[in-house]
Amino acid sequence: MNFQTCTHAMKFMVEFKLRSCLLIRSGEIGEFSDSTIARTPDGKKLEINGYVWSSLLRRCLERLKNDNGLANKIGKYDSEINSVSNLWLKPSFVDLPFTDNRSGNKIDRKMGSASEGALYNDEIVPPGLSIPLQCLFFCDASEIKQVQDAFSAALWVVNENIENIGGGWSYGFGRLECIHAYWKKITLSDEHDRKRLFRDEESSAFQELEIHKPDIKKPWVQYTVQAQIQEGQLLAIHNDFPSVIDAHGGKLPDKFLFRRMVVGSDSSLSYELVIPGKSLRQALFSVPIERKLRSKNEDCCDNPSELCTCNRCKDHWNVVHKKENSPDCQCRRCQWFGNTEKGGMVAVFDAPLSKTDTVILNRIQLCEHSAQNVQLFSSEYLKAGDFSFEVVIDRSCDGPSAALLMKEIEIILSEMNPGGDAPPGWHRIGVTSTATGQLSLLECQKLEYGEVHCEGK
Repeated sequence: MNFQTCTHAMKFMVEFKLRSCLLIRSGEIGEFSDSTIARTPDGKKLEINGYVWSSLLRRCLERLKNDNGLANKIGKYDSEINSVSNLWLKPSFVDLPFTDNRSGNKIDRKMGSASEGALYNDEIVPPGLSIPLQCLFFCDASEIKQVQDAFSAALWVVNENIENIGGGWSYGFGRLECIHAYWKKITLSDEHDRKRLFRDEESSAFQELEIHKPDIKKPWVQYTVQAQIQEGQLLAIHNDFPSVIDAHGGKLPDKFLFRRMVVGSDSSLSYELVIPGKSLRQALFSVPIERKLRSKNEDCCDNPSELCTCNRCKDHWNVVHKKENSPDCQCRRCQWFGNTEKGGMVAVFDAPLSKTDTVILNRIQLCEHSAQNVQLFSSEYLKAGDFSFEVVIDRSCDGPSAALLMKEIEIILSEMNPGGDAPPGWHRIGVTSTATGQLSLLECQKLEYGEVHCEGK
């Protein structure tokens, strides 16, 4: 940015509501978790730095068919740009009296079960939290309307679930909802205006920003799925620790149903039963689709009988072989669902449960050889429950691969429909899924954003 040509600054103030859990790792290990949330030095506030916000705004602007080149003025991603970014962002600091823990595990892709020693816990911020954003965009007089329209369009993209802040995009983390947005014009030649550049101000000093639906250049598709636990079935996504002790009368079970913390509109905290998006993504989509690919002898990156031509898969003897987690691997599984070093194309959100009924089952583990009792244990299960979740597929680099992924997802959803092509209870999730966890689809809505415009691999 050449400050000599900038005559104005557009000042924006936005109030976001955290629609889903937030995962912004600090790089530190916590007392009860393998990663902790980024905080201020006193540990009392959540910190969302300017880099996180600028990345979100740039990604949203890049999805617009007409962003008037504003995306390229954020950051220095283009080697030809030798200037300061036009965008200035104030870090957001939010009171953080409570956080939640989200457990997870790495799934063995060949066996479809949890890998040995792969259990981990992340500290997360619960949904419902109010998060502020304040920023400045420096421009000349001719760009004021363009900046206002582009920022309005970027906030519309934020509201549509495709872009997030922090980690866990594939599991629905970091989604925001714009509650209020305001703007004002600052004239840099006016000394009184300049004093208000970096000063905190009340919303009454701004004009309200209307959010309009734009034309989309980088498309995506979203499925909103409503389902329920099949009648007469049990289902459980288990957690080792109780979320609310007084929710369980009498003796506590050894395993508890998964619950997540939620911040209410009055800042109160509560817990709700939920099926994690990661469980839905793995059990309903990732594992079945990969099994189908393998049964058709499709190339999968951890198949040692197959070869890969990417540089990351060559060892020091220059022998070409498969290497798991290569970001250059072009197998369909890594393209669609990603791996540790490569993001995927599909995200599945948490599914809060309603109309629930729970039961605690006492069970006995028998020795396979002597048929004697090994141990007694009890677990909490769902007897009934309705839930809704979103599946988002990013088609920004589209082609036959993304179209085929959509087809595979739609096949699975149709098989969940009672009376579909699959046998009843074919798709299951949760523990003891050999006997429990059957689902039935009630309704599925599909929304497509933007037009497919480019070819993919």
